[in-house]
Amino acid sequence: MRTKTVTLLRWSERYFKTDMVYLTKSGFWINLSYIAGSLFSFIASVAFAYFVSKETYGVYKYIISTAGIFTAFSLTGMNMAVVRATAQGFEGIFKKSLFEQLIWSAPQFATLCATGVYYFYHGNNIFGWSFIAISILAPISSIANTYGAYLTGKKDFQTMAFYGVLSNLFNFLTISAAVIFSQNLLILILVFYTARTILNIFFCWKTFRKYQPNALFRMEDVVYGKHMSAMNILGEIAAHIENVIVFQMLGPVSVSLYNFALVIPDRLRSLFGFVGTAALSRMAERENFEVGKNIKHKITILIIIGLIIAVCYIPIAPFIFSVFFPKYLQSVLYSQIFAISIITIAASIPIGALYAKKMQRELYILNVGSPIIKIIIFAIGTYYWGLMGAVIAKILYSFLQLAIPTQLLFGNAKKSS
Repeated sequence: MRTKTVTLLRWSERYFKTDMVYLTKSGFWINLSYIAGSLFSFIASVAFAYFVSKETYGVYKYIISTAGIFTAFSLTGMNMAVVRATAQGFEGIFKKSLFEQLIWSAPQFATLCATGVYYFYHGNNIFGWSFIAISILAPISSIANTYGAYLTGKKDFQTMAFYGVLSNLFNFLTISAAVIFSQNLLILILVFYTARTILNIFFCWKTFRKYQPNALFRMEDVVYGKHMSAMNILGEIAAHIENVIVFQMLGPVSVSLYNFALVIPDRLRSLFGFVGTAALSRMAERENFEVGKNIKHKITILIIIGLIIAVCYIPIAPFIFSVFFPKYLQSVLYSQIFAISIITIAASIPIGALYAKKMQRELYILNVGSPIIKIIIFAIGTYYWGLMGAVIAKILYSFLQLAIPTQLLFGNAKKSS
């Protein structure tokens, strides 16, 4: 049976233009983690929908998003350097990156503390204690999470999936218990960050013990990680600004409606996250891979798959909401419209290729230009058209995230040829 499966996968490569044996092997393990994460996250969303008020959930998402903005002041791009260097045998980047991230976590810690003090000063103790706790937990969690980048570089997708499933399960159990037995906002925030921090520290330690990485590293990889981090500043802000803008313009209830509109389409999109992870690991091994019809074919296939998923989801969305999120039926139309963005799951291919080829000029354009566009169109859309404007702005941005890196990748390939 195994031989027949391999033969079938090899036969299918003429249509997918991809190493299907590698993608299936790596994709199975990576996707197992994504599926588990999506499933547990979905069930947790159901718990939030039934047990937590719209106002509390909206404030909860606002605090997490605000804290997420401050990750822009840390070395967010170091993981990409770790994947690339590890795939090429320079495993010492793992330990070096942890040290560098620890040093550069000071601005994130300071800004989060300052935000907590600001809220204390204005008499909001819940917000104040939330940000003080996050200032300690979030940087540690982010640094320890580097184990995932190292495992990706080693192509140990089985271990990464195992750790991912355990992490998602633990996070799900802890946050669900907090949601069911205590709807207190501060407790929800503490549980959310504490669970992730404990698990990331544990799995980082386990990864070191299992592999005992060699001491080889290149300073150029450290510099590359810092370049990536500089590029990511606006991207990190843009990634978390949505809930902040909706909260400030429309209030906490609108934040809840917005997030439940996105929850299922985003989970469906995440199921294809393994494609980008597997592709980056393979491309990072050989920096001079060819940019041509093969990559275009992969992008086309993923666009078609995304379109099929979107078309299937739209008619059944009302039924799903009536069963799982009955308090959020107002979000159904927004969710159906946002489903169009599933088409852009193909964006991971050109973005991964840009990182693998270390195309710094193009990456600066992507990571600086795209977030600016997102912030502008999202703020304008929300201000003038409310939630519908926010959803449409997010769809437009998702298509830009596919179009811009694709153009940059193939535009550079034409110049090189």
